[in-house]
Amino acid sequence: AGLTSTALGMALNCPSLNGGETMFKIMREGQGHREAVDAFDTKTEALAMLHEYRLSDSSAVYWIEGA
Repeated sequence: AGLTSTALGMALNCPSLNGGETMFKIMREGQGHREAVDAFDTKTEALAMLHEYRLSDSSAVYWIEGA
């Protein structure tokens, strides 16, 4: 599964946690809030999970940011 919110926050703000490489973040916007909900090292992983997020919650908009 994904990272905890604390770990995700740290990873998104600290490139050294993933070897200095770009992370692909899955972003969510819904109910007036925008947030990063998950992060992956590869775009392939992020695209696979993006599909899962969209299937599980059709009330929000999801997209990938990064690279």
